[in-house]
Amino acid sequence: MSGEKLAAETAIASQVQSALTEIAAVAVSQPGPSEERVTAMMDGLQQDELRALEPAFRHAIGAFLRKRRDRLLLHLEKKLTAPKPGTPPHPAVPTPATVFRRSTPATMASRVPTARPVKQPVTQAEVDERMADLEEALNELSEKHIFQWHTLYRDWLSEDFDWFLDALASYVRYPQVLEKIHEALAAHSAEIFEKGRRHQINQGETEQYAIDKSLKGLQSFLDLPIEFYSARLPSAVDTGRATRLRALTSTMLSAILSGYTQLDFGTYTGGGVLARYPRSWAHTLAFSTPDDLDALLGLIEHNDFARGLMFYLTPLVEAIESLGEGREHMPLPALSQLRSDAGLMNIWLRPSALSPYPQLIELECYLGERYVRQPDLLEAARRGVTVAVVPISTGPAHRMQDDPRLQQIVVPAEADLSKVPSIRHAIRAPLVGRAYHQGTASSRRQPLGHNVARAFPRDNPNLLPYYIVHRQTVRDLFRTFESRSGVRLWCSVRRSGKTTAGARLDADTTTGQVTVVKQTCDTTGETPNDNMFYKQVQTALTAGSWLPETFFRDLIQRCGDGQAISDRTVFVLDEYETLFGALSASLRRDNDLRYFVVQPLLNQMVEFSRENLIIFLGQQPNAHYILMDQNQLSPYVQQDSFPLFDHKQGEPREEFAQLIRKVLTNPVNPDASFVDAVYRETAGHPYLTVSILSGLVDWLIEEKRPVNKLELTRDDFDQFAATRLRPGAVSLNRDYGIFHEAAREALSGAGRQQSPWLHEIYAVLRAVARSSPETLRCTRRDFEEIAAQVSDTIDAGRLLATSSDSNFLAYDDQHVWPRIRLLGRIAAVAQGGVT
Repeated sequence: MSGEKLAAETAIASQVQSALTEIAAVAVSQPGPSEERVTAMMDGLQQDELRALEPAFRHAIGAFLRKRRDRLLLHLEKKLTAPKPGTPPHPAVPTPATVFRRSTPATMASRVPTARPVKQPVTQAEVDERMADLEEALNELSEKHIFQWHTLYRDWLSEDFDWFLDALASYVRYPQVLEKIHEALAAHSAEIFEKGRRHQINQGETEQYAIDKSLKGLQSFLDLPIEFYSARLPSAVDTGRATRLRALTSTMLSAILSGYTQLDFGTYTGGGVLARYPRSWAHTLAFSTPDDLDALLGLIEHNDFARGLMFYLTPLVEAIESLGEGREHMPLPALSQLRSDAGLMNIWLRPSALSPYPQLIELECYLGERYVRQPDLLEAARRGVTVAVVPISTGPAHRMQDDPRLQQIVVPAEADLSKVPSIRHAIRAPLVGRAYHQGTASSRRQPLGHNVARAFPRDNPNLLPYYIVHRQTVRDLFRTFESRSGVRLWCSVRRSGKTTAGARLDADTTTGQVTVVKQTCDTTGETPNDNMFYKQVQTALTAGSWLPETFFRDLIQRCGDGQAISDRTVFVLDEYETLFGALSASLRRDNDLRYFVVQPLLNQMVEFSRENLIIFLGQQPNAHYILMDQNQLSPYVQQDSFPLFDHKQGEPREEFAQLIRKVLTNPVNPDASFVDAVYRETAGHPYLTVSILSGLVDWLIEEKRPVNKLELTRDDFDQFAATRLRPGAVSLNRDYGIFHEAAREALSGAGRQQSPWLHEIYAVLRAVARSSPETLRCTRRDFEEIAAQVSDTIDAGRLLATSSDSNFLAYDDQHVWPRIRLLGRIAAVAQGGVT
């Protein structure tokens, strides 16, 4: 053997062994990519090379759970025993580069699910084996990865969801399979939530605190089956696929809730908690089958809410289930929202792609007569609601059904189980008429009459999870430093997706070996205890005593939702300006707090960041600059350029195109040139993108565009922009209202005093846009002059750098322009402040 070849083989062996060691460490936390990588490495080696490295491969494969371990061992055996291919006359000497080039699969960077090949019906043995795999995985999750919803739970359960959904198509006894899944998942749910309850009580927390924590975890767990369902909903085009998808999803949701009912918090059982706190879970009942709904109602405490579900939601769920009877396709629930304060469940059905009716079908179900108000029903009728199930006995609610404006949508319901079949029939009739009897050729020639873009829940956080676009750009940003320590700062224009991105960072970790703790300083009450950190800091400021040396670390531990804190923690703090604003305000009130609370807190943050990671989310990059004569934290803060939705021409799955498709649904069909034109205007800002598309569809309606001529191109956007993006039209557009107010406030005298950075950036942004209304750009020299006119204290270079990272401005060697052109137009028409 030549020295060159020996050196190459030695180098290959060393690199393979190093790679296998890395893979073994993450085989459980990243099972899919790890399996793909080992398989590709085996495929990239010659048989002799593979045989020499067999012990290393077997050792790495042993780190996988059983189902992947067995697949990899089988693949290894096949590679080792396969007949040797013919040897080429002049074989090239392998090098580490060539081996690793051919052993790196294209899917490693972004794993895209592929369709399962057609195969023979699954056997009982295969089902039993898969059930054993599921039970093993659930046990592993409970013992080692409890509550890691967005990483291991999502990865593992999504794979099982796909397998069982595929298997149900050919396994004749699939009700028994669903029963086994329900049994395993219900036991797991009961086990992990009991562990969480016990952990909180052992930590000295109150029963109410333990309940709040458990409900937060329950909501995260329930989100997973709905996420799997939503991703597969477009492919459920026929009744068979739709029925199987609904049945499997309902089984998983029902199992999770059934397991939770077995808890005992002391004053309440799990079933009692569910009856009293429906906001965290009851919206999932829209995805239940009637049998699963009935079974669950038998497990929760029968208060007024539960009785409302029994008498009024049950016939609605049964009517939805019956729509596919004898039909080729059926609509399925796509969205659901419980307004517990209004006693109202909203459900939106998505028709199949085979349906002649392309729009979402909205339904309402009141859960008690006391919640019914005639103005609300009239508004529902104007909105195009198809059915409103309204409890009626006597009194005002009974008289509403006589209102001719409501007769077409109201289905009266009585609190009598014997009336459920007749109520179900009354609900079903208008649903059939809407889903199956509309959309003739003549109707498709009619003008568009419904704004599909306004169905996107721009201002409704309860529905946004159904519309989530998984953002590779945010993943890539996080993964560049997730294994590092320090303090990172993500700033961006309002409503640009920071909060959503921060809330999902635990789904973006690559190692699975870090704990992501998420908190906010401006809570809306949607998630229990999501502002615990800020509240405890407020308490410390109010008390005014010496801050304990472990205050920050102990508080992060407490905010961790009962999950096992790993060796490394990523602490994400949203609306971070509020924290530093409160610290500054407290110092103005009592300077002694500098030494008792504020400075020790900053120092403890620095100490924590030496081994862990802190991520601040906000809008202003300078908010942390307090006590600068002794601030130990600010020098550690590094601002990253926060990504808006990315756009790459010619890539149908890129982020911005996905967002556009979620906003402009059937029958509107935008082409690539239209997507390019919208991106040029909004730069991928999600809120402003939805806003401008809502206005564009309004324009299509006013133009009386026929339904069969909604293939949108760049020309359509340019025609819209010619009139609707002129200054006068922008200033009057209510869809941009939140940004009109943000600009006005920033440019005011109060804005100059309270938020000087925002004041300066909006003043500069307005001046740049006004200097050239057509191009919305100026030269770098003009920008420096503009900045000097706004304030003689502005460092133009520093402002340009920080505003660029925060998505306010963009620049090159010659010019400066608004990063988001639409925001520049909004700033240009703003009044007040510096002119």
